[in-house]
Amino acid sequence: MAQPNLKQRIMLVSRDLQKPDFTRHISAIMKRADESKCDTISFALFTFTESPTWEKFFAHTRHVQRVLVEVGEMEKHSGQLIIQLWQRDQKEPRLMTRQFARSSEPSSRKLSLIQQFKKRVTGKLMTLICGELSIINIARPSQAVKDPFGFRKLLDRSKVQVILSPAHTWMVRHEMNKKRAALSKRNRLLVSVWNRDSKRKADSKLPWIAYRNGRKKVIREIESPISSRPDIRLGLISNE
Repeated sequence: MAQPNLKQRIMLVSRDLQKPDFTRHISAIMKRADESKCDTISFALFTFTESPTWEKFFAHTRHVQRVLVEVGEMEKHSGQLIIQLWQRDQKEPRLMTRQFARSSEPSSRKLSLIQQFKKRVTGKLMTLICGELSIINIARPSQAVKDPFGFRKLLDRSKVQVILSPAHTWMVRHEMNKKRAALSKRNRLLVSVWNRDSKRKADSKLPWIAYRNGRKKVIREIESPISSRPDIRLGLISNE
């Protein structure tokens, strides 16, 4: 029997890394997300220096069901940065850490992600953190997708329909989008959001991207409610 689609309305939230984090603006962002009837919010990484609370996300919202953030000091080693998946029906977040950042890292770190696969899946939604997209490879010169750890089979078996893949900053290498496209096959939606950096000489015009079934999808930018912080940008995409 075919599985019903996971109907989600996803808000993406990004900022300029040279500006303060989102802490002072959680209420305004949550209000706009709820007004837009979003049930899922994915912040770009380096989200908060200190951990938020359940009440910050859900006490004054009705539609929002889950929020993905990263907590910790930007200057510290990435191992001390913690991903938190907050859910309305749970008072404490699900905690995750990035297992690797580059395809050149040891296979043992890729296997750690495979071993944590079930922990990364909530219903039909999965979290893939930043450079973990490199769990698959794009071969040269053929451009064929290589999946030595059978990751896409795990996605299929788990009936994952949406992959949230936030990042810290724009990943320049062109093959990253090919990896996103490959992981979105079988009618999955993969959504990435990252922070822009005004000190960076070359940066992406948009701080987000999405693919479904190997094809790029449009993310609609919506007006930010924070006039004092024009660097904070909000995007909206629906899994329908």
